[in-house]
Order: sequence, then C-alpha cells, then structure tokens
Amino acid sequence: MSNCEAFDLGNIDVEPHHTKEVLRCVFHTIIFNRALGFVRPRESDCELFDVTYVSCLDSELERQVEARISEICSVIGRIGNNTDTLKVSLTFYEKMKRQQGWFGGNQERKLYWERWQLSLRFNANDFKDPFSPPPSTYSLSHSLSSTPYPPVEVPSLPSHYIEEQVEDILASIATHAMAKKDHLPPVGDCVSPLTFPFEISFSVEGGARTVGRLSIPLPSSLTNSIEGGVQAMRKLLAQAPPPPNIL
Repeated sequence: MSNCEAFDLGNIDVEPHHTKEVLRCVFHTIIFNRALGFVRPRESDCELFDVTYVSCLDSELERQVEARISEICSVIGRIGNNTDTLKVSLTFYEKMKRQQGWFGGNQERKLYWERWQLSLRFNANDFKDPFSPPPSTYSLSHSLSSTPYPPVEVPSLPSHYIEEQVEDILASIATHAMAKKDHLPPVGDCVSPLTFPFEISFSVEGGARTVGRLSIPLPSSLTNSIEGGVQAMRKLLAQAPPPPNIL
C-alpha cells in the first residue's frame, strides 16, 4: 500500500450499542463521496441520534455494507467488556492483471489506492464487569472470596456528545474527499455507483491474555488484587514460627 492515500479520521467516544449506527454513517458517507459512477443519492436518518447522512441508492451496495457491519457487531457482542477500542478501515482498490512468467496465465491482484480509518473508543457503561471492586474498599479477605462485587456504574455518554462527534467526522470525510483527488484512478464507462470495489477490515483491542482466537483481557483490578493477596500470604508464611518437632 505504498502508493495508497490514507485518511485518519481520529477517535470517537461511543457506547457499544452505538456501533452499528456510527459505522453506517461513516461507511456510507465515505462510499458516497467516492462513488465515481452514476449515483442516485438518498438521505438517511440515524435511528439513535439526530444525524442525517447521504448514501447511494443501491441495494447490492447496501447489502455488502450491512453484512460487514453485522459481522463487526457480532464480534463486539461476543467479547463484551473485554473490548476497549474498535479500529475499522475502509479501503478502495482496483483489480489489475499480471502476467505470470512466460507460460503462466494472468493473475489478478489488488492495487489499493485509498484507505479511511477510524477508532471507536467504548464507554464502559454497557460492559458491567461483576469482578471489578469498588475503589478503596478492597481487602485481602475480599480478594480470596468468591463473592462478586456489584457492577461499577459508569455515566452514559450524552446523545448530543455522540451527535457532535459523528457530525465532525462526516464533515471531515467530505473535506478530505474534495481536497484529495489526484490519486483517483481513471474511470471508464460505468453505470454502477461503485466504480471500484472496497474492503472493510477491523481489529478489536483489549487487554492481556488470549483464549482461543480471541484476545480476552483480564481486568486490571482483579489481576492486582490476586497478586497482592499472594504476596501477603507469602509474607505471613515467612514470618510465622516453624512448627514444633513431634517425637
């Protein structure tokens, strides 16, 4: 991707249930601004907050985007409160054919020409960890107890705060798309709005340990408590007098 133009849209602070709507706004706005063929625009309203975006009126294009968003949300739902940040990218490419040796046939490869990336930072309110103890009330007896603590409440993000962030990102997409055009590939006769194909990729970032193929972080509060309990037990055993000899 050495010749691929990259646009970093920065970070957005959201709650997990906002993921689908935020990705819809962002992906469809990017695709509309890079729909180099015949385009029929459509205005769409977000279901969760007061934001309107423009998308291409094309059923196949919408199906592709929705399928990928559903896959991303499914992964987020499976790993729950082990999710800190979701990084997504949408990359446009053109298909090129390359000759394989003297007797080989033509092999198709992807030539990437533009990439958009965004990070979603999750608020912890929807991910209530029953093993997170209240601050300043933890003790060794609690760390060795199997009784879980009540979930720690985190204030929800106000809807107007989400709306402002989304609107800023959509404006940034339009600005970048209008300012940077020299790298766009030549467009032939095309009646479809999606002149060039695209890929949507993502990665989920959390914490520390891996179970199977999913990265599952161990809550830092629980890790510190266990380590502190073990160290305290070692200190007590070291200071205890040796047992008397039994004849």
